[in-house]
Amino acid sequence: MQTNLQRPQQLFAHPIRYEVPDFQRRYVWKQDEQWEPLWDDVADLR
Repeated sequence: MQTNLQRPQQLFAHPIRYEVPDFQRRYVWKQDEQWEPLWDDVADLR
């Protein structure tokens, strides 16, 4: 697993398939607490 710091533009600029490691799959994100702020930040990058 690589842990290099990257900007979102770098992550989404390549046709790469990202997988969540097994040890993190049980973690649950909530819509209003994690997903909405994440996608708001991604939208602001445009």
